[in-house]
Amino acid sequence: MTADGAAGRALARYRYRYLQQGETEMTLDRKFLLYGFAYAVAGVGLGMYMAASHDHARFVAHARLP
Repeated sequence: MTADGAAGRALARYRYRYLQQGETEMTLDRKFLLYGFAYAVAGVGLGMYMAASHDHARFVAHARLP
């Protein structure tokens, strides 16, 4: 038995137990969508702030956020 084989089996057991609890694994595609959504919300929030305050000094940053 090699160390890599034992580590792989331990990781497989951990994932099996973790996913049995009804949890989903946070994969790269989910992280990408989550960060993209947060980035869009930040851009919309900045745009709403600029519209409400009539302070358009940050329009360049806002244009690149969403």
